[in-house]
Amino acid sequence: MSKVITLSYGYPKIGENRELKKALETCWAGKTNKTDLFKTAEEINALRLKKQKEAGVDLIASNDFSIYDSMLDIAISFDIIPQRFNDIPDSLEQYFAMARGCATAAACEMTKWFDTNYHYIVPEIGGNIELKENRPLKSYLWAKEKGVETLPSIIGPFTFLKLSKGYEEKDFEVLLARLSTVYNKVLKELEAAGVVAARLEEPALTFDLTNSDTEFLISAYKTLTRDLKIAIYVQSYYESLSNYPDIINNLPVQGIGLDFTVNDDNLINLKKYGFPKDKKLIAGVISGRDVWKTDYKKTIILIDEIFKSSGAHEIIISNSAPLYHLPVSLKREREYLNADILKLLSFADERLEELTILKQYINERKTFPDQDLEAIRKLFKNEAVQKAVAAIDEKKIGRKETFYERRKAQQNVLNLPLFPTTTIGSYPQTAEVRKNRADFKKGAKTKEDYENFIKAEIRSVIKLQEELDIDILVHGEFERNDMVEYFGEHFGGFAFTKNGWVQSYGSRCVKPPLIYSDVYRSAPVTARYITYAQSLTKKPVKGMLTGPVTILNWSFFRKDIAKKEIAYQIALALKDEVLDLEKAGIKIVQIDEA
Repeated sequence: MSKVITLSYGYPKIGENRELKKALETCWAGKTNKTDLFKTAEEINALRLKKQKEAGVDLIASNDFSIYDSMLDIAISFDIIPQRFNDIPDSLEQYFAMARGCATAAACEMTKWFDTNYHYIVPEIGGNIELKENRPLKSYLWAKEKGVETLPSIIGPFTFLKLSKGYEEKDFEVLLARLSTVYNKVLKELEAAGVVAARLEEPALTFDLTNSDTEFLISAYKTLTRDLKIAIYVQSYYESLSNYPDIINNLPVQGIGLDFTVNDDNLINLKKYGFPKDKKLIAGVISGRDVWKTDYKKTIILIDEIFKSSGAHEIIISNSAPLYHLPVSLKREREYLNADILKLLSFADERLEELTILKQYINERKTFPDQDLEAIRKLFKNEAVQKAVAAIDEKKIGRKETFYERRKAQQNVLNLPLFPTTTIGSYPQTAEVRKNRADFKKGAKTKEDYENFIKAEIRSVIKLQEELDIDILVHGEFERNDMVEYFGEHFGGFAFTKNGWVQSYGSRCVKPPLIYSDVYRSAPVTARYITYAQSLTKKPVKGMLTGPVTILNWSFFRKDIAKKEIAYQIALALKDEVLDLEKAGIKIVQIDEA
């Protein structure tokens, strides 16, 4: 009889009310000390473990909490510290200097973590690679003291090195072997402490790997697992596994995790090549990347296909990617969001519940809740928008005139110098700007007073740009809270949470909009303030819009509607905005695609 056990990992690190953000920023400001920071961090981490245990999760990852970034944690643990930070004696100050910079040293580079909106600190590989602190062991023992048996976890050596810098590609094999020796030491110490299994995250196994990459990987894991009795699980996520047959069959580990939510490729490969009988299959069947409720009926069918194709009698089901890509809980949204929208949503806490519901259905044949998700989605259908997208003829998209024809016509009107100057657009959102916006939102400031304040800021920034002899001016965007949220608030099909914060990096959190319906624009959004700015000067003022790709990718968009179709819906709404700006006499429009 088929049976599943559950695994959860990457539960959000920021706290239910962004306690980590507040603790970090007050510590950096000197208002609290590191003892206070660590106390708050431990409270957040303890609650994370408690929630997962109470939700009935069988395998709970440890060492997936960080006060700033997990890649930085590994670099510090393995003494991979750039020389420019060596003169900082305090370890916490050194850690934050690498992340944020200090008076004597520039920060390490920060960049996107794969194709997500999370950002990590890029390790700089230098001379040292040695075990300075065994963080997985320390985290495991700490959790055990709290009464929670965990599965120690760490980002694997292949991914760590692939995402690092400071070395030449020809040295990758040698460096990976060195790293694997250090990982072997970490795992031996875990084994000595009584740990029976550990988990290594290797999302880089979804890159387009060469045959050499795969050979280096397998060789490194032979070093990593040498003389170990502890079971090693390797988990990939975000995309399908590269070089599936070679890695599945030849990687010397006891379990491999695959993401079954992003596309069908892993399932197709599983059906074609099967799965080794001597390895556990960790099936990522609950999405860690989006907030839309799991469809139990479809997921049960998927799990059944995984069982049949793998030939396994027991599999581990898990979230398909780290849960830190999701807000913490729907608890605070229940009196804030539309009831029907709520029925479509699952945040991190709800993902834990979904894992347990699936387990209970498969193992105990308990019924799962009625969902009727399709009926709810139909409530938000906008046929006019769908018809407009369907009417787009891709062969006819584009302007009739060539760039050179347009350039000549534009120059006849604008008469700009050969190298005109401008700025990207947004001016600083000062404390005064944020306070006025907050006062207006909570009713402490009238709409007229707020608009007068915004106009005063616009007058000031136009005057400044003219004094600096800038050629193409901007209005400063003082009325905008966020480059995506601002447009979402003015477009139909978007909803906003009260507390749906997601970590972007360190203490930086964002609150992505929810695209729950077809997207449309019912009224002009930007023309009023931009045309006011234009009335203050004879120089051209740019219209400023956020592009459809950025709005789409920085939102939680529906998965049952093709991503391309949603992009076109947003583009049509922005097209109306461009045409309004053109009618209002604005000669230049900038589309921001961050």
